[in-house]
Formats: sequence, structure tokens, C-alpha cells
Amino acid sequence: MRRGIATLTLAIVLGSPGQAWPASHAVLLQGKWVLEDSSLPLEEPCRNLHYEFRADGVLIGGDGFLEERKSWVANPIRGGFLVSSKFISNNGKKNYQGLDAQYVKTNTIDVFLVSVEASGARIRLYFGRKAEGDYLLLRRVHDG
Repeated sequence: MRRGIATLTLAIVLGSPGQAWPASHAVLLQGKWVLEDSSLPLEEPCRNLHYEFRADGVLIGGDGFLEERKSWVANPIRGGFLVSSKFISNNGKKNYQGLDAQYVKTNTIDVFLVSVEASGARIRLYFGRKAEGDYLLLRRVHDG
């Protein structure tokens, strides 16, 4: 499953599973997020995963080596938001697993699910479109 970490992009589930949220709630995703935990065993270098959902529609993600920029749109679905992303650019470096930036670009999941805690302090990024299976737990970080 090592390759799975390299190919994750994002999907977002917000709130309770039966509830549809208005698109305006996508603002809850905006900000910087760092890895706190995972359902998968991760090697130490992977612990540097971070994401930033910017208000201008740009998603920046990286692992301390490879950094990518993508456009992102969050669409409300039953139970949250489904995030769609499209590649913009990367820094050309290999990721922490040694995978080439071009390989990561062409083997990335571009639609994913994320659940947001009620407090807004954490999000759970799933490796697909449903709130099941493996995920990354990210914690919001504040500037300053």
C-alpha cells in the first residue's frame, strides 16, 4: 500500500453522514493541515505530509520533498463534500518514497472524500469517494 500514499489527492465528508451541506461550508476546508495519524502504518518521512486549501481555489500538498499545486472544488454531497482536483504544477522532485514527480502526477486520485470534525480542528481524508477504508487524519495548523 506504499504506492497508495503517493497517489492520494482528496475528498471531503463534513458532518453527519445523512446531511447535505451547502457549498458555502467548503470554507471549513480552507487553511493549512498537517498529518496527525493514519489508518495505515507510515514510514517516518511520510509524517511530513501537509496540505493547504487556499481560498483562491489552489490546493498545495507535499511530503517534505515533492510539492504539488492543484486547483480544487468542493461539491456538497450527502454527508459532506466531494473534492475534485486538477494538476497545476509540481517542483519536479521525487517524493519521500523515491517515486518520480511525473509518476505521482499521472497516478493521483483526483476526486476524494474528507470528513471534518464538528470543531473544525481535524479532517479525515479518505482514499476514495466513500467514508470507508484507509484514511489520513490531518490537524489544522494556525499561522503565527
